[in-house]
Amino acid sequence: VEVVVPVLYGKAFTSGPIFDAAISNQNKTMTYCIALSEETDTGNISVQNIFLQDAKLFFSGNTVISHNDPNGTSATSYNGNVRVNVYQGGATGADVVFPASGTGSSTAATTIMPNWNVSTHTANSLVYAVVQIDYSPENGLTGLPPMTFEMTNSLNNPGNVLMDYLNNDRYGAGLSNTIIDTSSIVGTANTAMRGFCEELVSYIDANGNPATNERYEINGVMTTFSDIKTNIDKICAAGGSYFAYDGKQGKFKAIPNRAF
Repeated sequence: VEVVVPVLYGKAFTSGPIFDAAISNQNKTMTYCIALSEETDTGNISVQNIFLQDAKLFFSGNTVISHNDPNGTSATSYNGNVRVNVYQGGATGADVVFPASGTGSSTAATTIMPNWNVSTHTANSLVYAVVQIDYSPENGLTGLPPMTFEMTNSLNNPGNVLMDYLNNDRYGAGLSNTIIDTSSIVGTANTAMRGFCEELVSYIDANGNPATNERYEINGVMTTFSDIKTNIDKICAAGGSYFAYDGKQGKFKAIPNRAF
């Protein structure tokens, strides 16, 4: 069975397919592994919020202690029955990105997921969640309801995103820098894609005060099911740039849509 794993750039609400599940604790606990994103070559993942169905979960370490329903009403029916760990790039305690502290913040996935071991279940280059749910029909916990994760990848500048996608041979184009005009993509001058996107632009905020903000950034999940050219075009469109092949240089390059 093929599993399509997306790529997270910037901030987004996302979920993904379950790629492993096991039952333990005398058939009272189900543990699920949810693929959330490919791990990008650069960029750090952080988790802001986790939702079970429409309920926002609150944690002590990796254990749910309460939740708020969509109306903001607080409840404790999930208290102690749901535990979540999120990992970036591996299955060791050092790969935990949620929880950031407290119980579970350095717990290897191989000690949580039944039948996983350190030699064969490495989860390399994957961002994923390990979710434990204790069977509790009186609290509506008889399986895994839909879960949504609010997460951020620090890699969000469109120029840096494009370079990541062009270079990566797992989910991207796998191109060598020898055939890429890298300065046109990740250069810091506003004539390059990265510099153009991070250039500060002025605006008036909601309170009528002058403010500045970077021109463009990418916040979303990119499917790896689409073809490479389509994804490159989407990244460039999000960065106000064109992707072209310079026959004189014999290299691919980015051209910001600006007056030179």
